[in-house]
Amino acid sequence: TSALHRNMLSSVMKTALHFFDSTPVGVILNRFSRDIYQCDIDLPFTFNNFLAVLFTMLGAVVMTCYGLPYVILTFIPMVIVYYCISRYYQNAVREVKRLFASTQSPLFTHFEQTVKGVQYIHAARQSDSTASKGLRLLRDYQRADFCLAEANSWL
Repeated sequence: TSALHRNMLSSVMKTALHFFDSTPVGVILNRFSRDIYQCDIDLPFTFNNFLAVLFTMLGAVVMTCYGLPYVILTFIPMVIVYYCISRYYQNAVREVKRLFASTQSPLFTHFEQTVKGVQYIHAARQSDSTASKGLRLLRDYQRADFCLAEANSWL
């Protein structure tokens, strides 16, 4: 992950200055944190789950076929149906992940801007509106996070 982080940082630092003018800091931070999180946490966890499910499924199929050989005929249609459902599921989850990422970046940006401009927010007496905007962004983020968690547990 350190090589990935180093390459990402090098690419961002070589980017033209107008990139930073048009891209909020929250989007950049979100990209860094999400990619590193996926490499460090998600990838090993997902691989471990994959192996556990694979061996559990293979054991169940082998034992079932050994005990009831005629069941093999039902596995072929079940695999086809499962494949069709999983293709639909993968497209849906891809869209939910996009929704999740699109709600995460504004939250990070708002937090970063709030921390940088806390003196101005207090001076302009905008604490309540800033807090309500932050809560709205957090609520949207949590909704997308809940949808993603539910989609991940579905199949």
